[in-house]
Amino acid sequence: MSSEGHTAVVLLNLGGPDSLEAVRPFLYNLFSDRMIIRLGPPFMQKPLAWWIARKRAPISRGYYEQIGGASPLGVITKGQAAALETRMREHGDFRVHVGMRYWKPSIEDTLKEAMASGASRVLAFSLYPQYSIATTGSSEASFHKAAKRLGLNCVAAVPPWPTHSLYIDALADLLGRAIEKAEREGATG
Repeated sequence: MSSEGHTAVVLLNLGGPDSLEAVRPFLYNLFSDRMIIRLGPPFMQKPLAWWIARKRAPISRGYYEQIGGASPLGVITKGQAAALETRMREHGDFRVHVGMRYWKPSIEDTLKEAMASGASRVLAFSLYPQYSIATTGSSEASFHKAAKRLGLNCVAAVPPWPTHSLYIDALADLLGRAIEKAEREGATG
């Protein structure tokens, strides 16, 4: 990567099926991850993930049908990326990408895209504020593994941020607005 390039920020998120046909492979990807769930000895993980995905897919597909046939997470995360990029460009040459742990665009594909666009630095930003091995841990491990496989040296990750004052302020603001709305509408508790 060139030292003159931009900084690529990769928003890490879970991902979700973008169609009803994607439900089964998404579930397979999810259950194949031993950081999410350990299904017996390592050599059994993928066969058991395949079996669980096959069994669970029709049930999950029904839930996704109820919400329009796909997970909204991809669209929401892309919207967050666009808004963050607009804000970050006020501070320098930043491009914000989306990398999904269990669906598309994959973290590795996103890193390839960042490299192709001329990034000189890559920063992972998990959209999970708290640390959990099954969410942030798995996503960051996938990020670092893909970065190493691609030969990227200038990578970093934002540490967990569940108690950051701005995050707490945002939560308090949202809660305050919800309470005000409920009071205006005469909600009772």
